[in-house]
Amino acid sequence: MVRNQDLSDSIDWGATTWEGSRRRQLECWATLSLDQILDAQEEMADLSGELASNPARTPPVL
Repeated sequence: MVRNQDLSDSIDWGATTWEGSRRRQLECWATLSLDQILDAQEEMADLSGELASNPARTPPVL
């Protein structure tokens, strides 16, 4: 059984703030090669176009 203290010790609490989250994102992007960055940007552009062409449906009124 995992204790709460063990769980708490394994969490990087510095990444749970907006600043910490942004820092973690930048660190991850910094490790990517140029080809990986370009691939990721192409995927994000494709997803953006797909989402823009399919507006969210409004939920049915109950």
